[in-house]
Amino acid sequence: MPAAAVVEVTPEVKEAIAEVRDDQNSIYWLLCGFEDGNLRKPLILYDKGEGDINSLKEKIEDDKVMYGLYRSSDKIDDINTVKFVYFSWVGPEVKPMIRGKVSTFAGPVEKIFNAHVSLLFYNKHEIGEHVIIDKVKASSGSKLWVKS
Repeated sequence: MPAAAVVEVTPEVKEAIAEVRDDQNSIYWLLCGFEDGNLRKPLILYDKGEGDINSLKEKIEDDKVMYGLYRSSDKIDDINTVKFVYFSWVGPEVKPMIRGKVSTFAGPVEKIFNAHVSLLFYNKHEIGEHVIIDKVKASSGSKLWVKS
């Protein structure tokens, strides 16, 4: 069995993750990926922002493998709870060899983000607030058991 992939992370990515997780911060999302698209190089920060999922979606590139963290919320018993959504993006123009190798990094990268929910996207039309909210509600149980 092959050994798990080791993923290096730059300090900028770690700082951005902390910003997204900070309730007092206005940063709601981040995007990162492997430096120069090389899976042997560290994860670097591509962008971060204050907007909603649509502002994040605008920054996603079709020829890159990217990873993101997005701050969302779920209302449970009239209390808003913060939920963090990790997602990986494998763009439709990513080279086949990279596309095949990137799955090796799925577990190690996901651990870096330590989120409530994980999603994988291949097409931009799959990315939307409704998809994220549905996944968050399903994972927390509020979709079935809590009345809005």
